[in-house]
Amino acid sequence: MTLRYDDSEIQSLFEEVLRLRGLIVEQAQTMLNEIGLSPGTASARQYNLALYIALRQHDLTDLQKRLSSFSISSLAHSEANVMSGLEGVLALLGKLSSRDFQLEYADFCPSEQILSEETKALFGPQRSGHRSSRIMVTLPTQAAWNGEQVKEWLKAGADCFRINCAHDNESEWRQMVKHVRKAQKELGIDAQIMFDLAGHKLRTNDLVLGPAVVHLKVSKKPTGKLLAPAEVLFYHKEISQEDLPSFLENVPHLPLPKEVMNELYVGDVFVFEDARGKKRLIRMQQPLSDGTWKGVCEQNCYLVPKMEFRWQRISEKGNLKYLGSFALPEFDGQPVDIRVRKGERILISRTHRHCHAAKYDENGREIRPVIISITLPEILDQLEEGQSVWFDDGKLGCRIENIDEHGVWLRVDIAGANGVKIKADKGVNFPETVLQLPPLSEKDEHDLHCIAEHADMVALSFVQKVDDIEVLQQKLQALQAGHLPIIAKIETREGVRNLGSILLKNVDRIPFAVMIARGDLAVELGSVRLAEIQEDILWLCAAAQVPVIWATQVLETLNKSGVISRPEITDAAMSVRAECVMLNKGAFLGDTLRVLDNILSRMEHRQRKKLNFLSRWSL
Repeated sequence: MTLRYDDSEIQSLFEEVLRLRGLIVEQAQTMLNEIGLSPGTASARQYNLALYIALRQHDLTDLQKRLSSFSISSLAHSEANVMSGLEGVLALLGKLSSRDFQLEYADFCPSEQILSEETKALFGPQRSGHRSSRIMVTLPTQAAWNGEQVKEWLKAGADCFRINCAHDNESEWRQMVKHVRKAQKELGIDAQIMFDLAGHKLRTNDLVLGPAVVHLKVSKKPTGKLLAPAEVLFYHKEISQEDLPSFLENVPHLPLPKEVMNELYVGDVFVFEDARGKKRLIRMQQPLSDGTWKGVCEQNCYLVPKMEFRWQRISEKGNLKYLGSFALPEFDGQPVDIRVRKGERILISRTHRHCHAAKYDENGREIRPVIISITLPEILDQLEEGQSVWFDDGKLGCRIENIDEHGVWLRVDIAGANGVKIKADKGVNFPETVLQLPPLSEKDEHDLHCIAEHADMVALSFVQKVDDIEVLQQKLQALQAGHLPIIAKIETREGVRNLGSILLKNVDRIPFAVMIARGDLAVELGSVRLAEIQEDILWLCAAAQVPVIWATQVLETLNKSGVISRPEITDAAMSVRAECVMLNKGAFLGDTLRVLDNILSRMEHRQRKKLNFLSRWSL
């Protein structure tokens, strides 16, 4: 059987692809000239990237459909070798149309090999028989004092670790590094450490605190019979409260001396007189995976700092054994409850140092709105009326109504049916404003001294333009650490807009990777738009043979609560297209790590970048 082709359509396709090739070569040359390069002086990676950026300036949808109708490559997978893809199509169309076509530009670029080498240089070698996608684990505070936990994560599949410089302190970072290096040596597994610079933290400041009193309140039936005891979460002072299990965030938290925490058993009781002089006891119900303990109390009580606890345990013979007494350590009062609803006004203050709830007169009339204090009030002068403002990863959306000497006045547009609770240390985003801030904060510059000594790579937050990378590189060179790879965190609209030029300038110049910081990006772009943009970032980095870290809220529900969310499993499966997948810290980090390891190992046999492998069905 002889196949017949529409010769006129074949001729038309040949001319169109030939014209496209000429256009993108011209556009790529212009792009390279703008950064002082030419196709002759640019590296293969830079030239291929410039060609891909030029290619994506054109809408190829109709052309791709027509090529596919002839079972010819539709250029959908051409990012790794743009010119080879184009000229391969031209060569085939030339044969079908009896046109004489000679290859002019195509030089094969070993893109997969380059990307593999770059990935190895940044995230360490692939373990024998292991998946090629690496897993990066964010170290929680307890990694500073629990080296065995770090060792367990490494055995469970962690390939590299992240130290978030926005949290903990230099002393704790050094201990984390010490535990990682020790675990590496004992297990014979390489594990790189990335220090993630905090950047300019645009976050809410602390909430005003109430008195230092914790009220444990039981649940009762209408008849007064006990329905459920009051719960309390005990932790010791070395652990950060943000590392505590999120599913217990509404449970009162109390510190205990470390020596007590380390010796607790299920069933131990603390006997005490509460702030009212009522005799009460708290029973230890269970230890949690992060080293905290959950206790229960079957009567209402009020606890204050320095209250004396008598520690008792039931012996094997059933006798009550006294183990000693200790004072409840100092603790802060609970933050006041601040909740805002749609239509209400909020003031972002220029002068307040804490967030305050709204204030009302005796008739219920508002005499002072909710006041929010942020970490960088100086940026308020860069805002304009009508712009949007988002808090807490997009949970609260507002619009700027006016700006005066007191600050920026907002009207709440999005807050859910029951409103949104304002919390401390939550992100604040101004997606319609290109904030003019230096790439490094004072804290960043101070932290670089520790980073230069201990890091294997350093991540720069809120990268927006080419010069941002240059500033960090110069600072590292001054500290004799210019060899350190740099991870550009893309988390703003401006960063997305300038990513092509950022990549063009830095590939082949320094070890380099990109992190898709999906949390801030989702707020900046909108969650629906993020789905599209994260694809474009993956493709653009593939054209530059630059490794990508897929970050933010991977398996977050499992990590924080121990419960698997089916939609998050699908999201994690998609992350196999990146060279590295990052997990945040959480109370169930070990379980989450094992699940992600399993997902990536399975998906790697089915997909690599945009290429789907037709392996045997597992149905």
